Amino acid sequence: MAMPNVVCNEPLRAQVAPRSPKTWTAMLAPDLPGKRVLVEIQLNHGLGEDEKPLLDTRLLQLYTAVTAKFGQLHGDTTRCFLLRAPESLDLVGLHVQEFGGATNGVACLETVFCVSPRADSKVSLAHINDCFAPAEFDLHDGLPKTRVIDWAAHAGSIRALEWSAVVKGALQYYVNRHKGPTGQIEVPIKGLNIVAGSILPEGLSTHSDTSLAAAALIAIMAVSGEWGRVPLAEFCGWVAEAEACGVGRKSNIGSVLFGMPGEVVHVGWNPPRPKGHALVEGHAILTAHTGLPMTNTIEHGRMRATTTHVGFAYLHQAHAELLARTINAADVLTTDERIYELLRSVPLRVTRSQATEQIKSGAIRERLAALFKSHPEPQGGYAAREKLLFVLAEMQRAERAKGAIRKGDAAELGALMTVGQVGEAAVWHQLSAGGIVEAVFPIVHASSDEELMSLADHGDSLWRQSGCSGASSPETDLICDLAAGTPGVLGARWVYPQRVAIICKKEVISLVQDRLTAGYYLPRKLSSSLLMRIFPCRGAGLIDV
Repeated sequence: MAMPNVVCNEPLRAQVAPRSPKTWTAMLAPDLPGKRVLVEIQLNHGLGEDEKPLLDTRLLQLYTAVTAKFGQLHGDTTRCFLLRAPESLDLVGLHVQEFGGATNGVACLETVFCVSPRADSKVSLAHINDCFAPAEFDLHDGLPKTRVIDWAAHAGSIRALEWSAVVKGALQYYVNRHKGPTGQIEVPIKGLNIVAGSILPEGLSTHSDTSLAAAALIAIMAVSGEWGRVPLAEFCGWVAEAEACGVGRKSNIGSVLFGMPGEVVHVGWNPPRPKGHALVEGHAILTAHTGLPMTNTIEHGRMRATTTHVGFAYLHQAHAELLARTINAADVLTTDERIYELLRSVPLRVTRSQATEQIKSGAIRERLAALFKSHPEPQGGYAAREKLLFVLAEMQRAERAKGAIRKGDAAELGALMTVGQVGEAAVWHQLSAGGIVEAVFPIVHASSDEELMSLADHGDSLWRQSGCSGASSPETDLICDLAAGTPGVLGARWVYPQRVAIICKKEVISLVQDRLTAGYYLPRKLSSSLLMRIFPCRGAGLIDV
């Protein structure tokens, strides 16, 4: 069968041969001659000989545990297959994906599913970690008999935090896509037995909804025979819609699907167009967690919401013109119709009737008013403009990062990260040579609307403008400053609530670890394991041998 024309760096494998858990266990044995499964896992993560301990101690244990538990639950002779969907770590292009902006990051770590088809329409879902509760459901539970056209509205009525709800929602999304006008399913879709496992970033204890949705879709598509026949650009949209059933952490879909071993990936959107390249030899990517709970996740969401009306204006106006004529917070809150235009122009996935109902109830007006008035400035006007400036500048930085990635230029990529961090940060720490905090200074981004409009007309190139996203925390600001003060570190920035990404030269990894341990983790009695190296890996797909 001819392979489809997929928008990715290499063809997808349409199918793989299922094997029994006993066979998988034998093939995963480190002393097996040939070691074909181990070699593929190693290649998926681009691990060299000096990094193979990660394969032996973490990845191998993960795959072995998943297949062993599948055998315990469903029998050692039940034929099953393995698939994987990585997490992601963004470097440049944060907060702009929803507006059609490009993103730049890496696929990393691992979520693994062991899957077999069933004869009925039931789904049995289990996890190797007891923290994730098992579940069993019917593929049609709660799904209307006729096809759901507005999936976002349907998903909004059933959103849940449980990991099983995300998997169920993604599987039902697929079923719904294949219903005809009468509600009859148009392709053969069976139930599934699924056992999951994961290696998550240190400091996090939950899967991302994105990785779970991607893995669930690949599982059911492999069983139906459709995996490998859908362009990844289209599948990217499927994942975006399918993950709407969850309300948890999201990953960058572009990196999760288009990642390549050892490469940073630039993903342009609408449709996704990935361009990946490995950084020049001798560089490494680290991630550091503050060790604190993600109490600012809601604040992070509020920050994003204050910038939603940038999307529509950005797509239709030049940057300088936009910044000079940005809608003021007071104007946004003037009329119900203006609020609806705001909703319609951004990807909040609401219909006109839904928006009208929310407007009538006053919920949207109150929400927007709270968002715009939540800033420390009494009027809130230029605070909103600072966020708009940040988003537009980040879009420009993301596009410039494409060139850096194509050249494998870690220094330029790190510089773009550093500029972005200035916009994320609230404070700057003056440090001694030994990493002791000597003074803390607030970062003043702008003092008035007039100053921001002047920046738009007469300031540096847009990509150099920081703006102010307000997304970071004092802890992430300190980690970034400690890392940036280490010789050989090329860039450090906030990338997610309580998480920082760092690009550095390989020879200074231990120096970065020592500096952050002494300056941050040790004084707080936290484990230095919260700082870890990330190995860019291949995007989601089936394990084939």
